[in-house]
Amino acid sequence: MIRAAGLALALALVGCRPPLPPPRTEAAPAARLAAAPAGVDVDATCTPTGIERCFDAVDDNCNGVIDEGCGLHTGLVQFAAAWSAPADVDLVVSDPAGQTPRPGEATASGVRMDRACSGREGDGCHGQSLENVFYDGEGPPPRGTWRVVVRLARLDQATPPVLVRLGARVGGRSFDAKVALAASGDERAFAFEW
Repeated sequence: MIRAAGLALALALVGCRPPLPPPRTEAAPAARLAAAPAGVDVDATCTPTGIERCFDAVDDNCNGVIDEGCGLHTGLVQFAAAWSAPADVDLVVSDPAGQTPRPGEATASGVRMDRACSGREGDGCHGQSLENVFYDGEGPPPRGTWRVVVRLARLDQATPPVLVRLGARVGGRSFDAKVALAASGDERAFAFEW
């Protein structure tokens, strides 16, 4: 009490006021799942299962990054779809401006698809069927609604249903979903807000 009174007296003698508290700032909105297909559970909590396993589209070690150290590009926004059946699955991601990247090309906002697997030999995926889309732009990723579609392009020799795991990283938050696709053209759509 004496110390506080002494500080107040010292400040009064030199004509100073105690510093003002820092201004209140609004916290950045947290990423959230805005829409998911009926009957598909999306897990927004992470349970560490050990070291990161490659090409499973899961944040196995719960550090907020999907399949890091596996040769895939990552970013503050990343979507990955993995499957093991000999089928062609497409991962279609639209950024908040509605732009969708093609393999090897970036959208105006800096969203890229670095891996597109067809489920066939010679596609460069070496039997590790995974598609990966990530934000690679300058500055922070665009805010708004990110739309994601997991589509069975071709069933090929796979026995339906084709099980696909969707991993999503939006602003450092991980999401995980399992979808079953029964026939060519079958798809599931998701939306993430950030």
